Amino acid sequence: MTNVKSWEFGNRLLTPGPAISKFSLTFFCIRILLLFILNKKITPMRSEIQVFQDYIRQRGLRRTPEREQILREVFAIHGHFDVDELYLQLRGKRAKVSKASIYRALPLFIDCGLIREVDFTDGHWHYEHIYGHAQHHHLRCLGCGEIQEFQGPAMQGLEEQLAAAYGYQIKGHQLEVHGYCTNCRGAE
Repeated sequence: MTNVKSWEFGNRLLTPGPAISKFSLTFFCIRILLLFILNKKITPMRSEIQVFQDYIRQRGLRRTPEREQILREVFAIHGHFDVDELYLQLRGKRAKVSKASIYRALPLFIDCGLIREVDFTDGHWHYEHIYGHAQHHHLRCLGCGEIQEFQGPAMQGLEEQLAAAYGYQIKGHQLEVHGYCTNCRGAE
């Protein structure tokens, strides 16, 4: 008599049976995998508008079409932007949004984790949307200002080490490395 293991999965008992061939074991494993996938609730990622609406509702703030229009335009931009660029794009689409509305909306978008400030070198902030994107960092040329984005997977481990060592609840980080690109280095 063989020792047959059973697995309880939700309300189903899964037993491979006493006579296991390679084929039946493979079929059994596929069956377990499919049951796991089918029983697992897969929730689609919420849109940036849904995230912002939840944020507004939780804080008792007023929902305005202008804020949502600004947010949609922010997520239509695929790169870094500043308030002037955003304003000009909205104006080009005949949106009735003031610069003051943009300046008031951006801190809300930052606070709810949709965008972040990335640069202040030319006297004003630049922003990028981060919701739905992998964590990345910036390599900035001190000569021409070119920005290269890169991913640093080792930073996740560093965040965990810092949290453990200092008792922090890490919420994120920003890393910007400065240097000279090949074009600017060759011009010296």
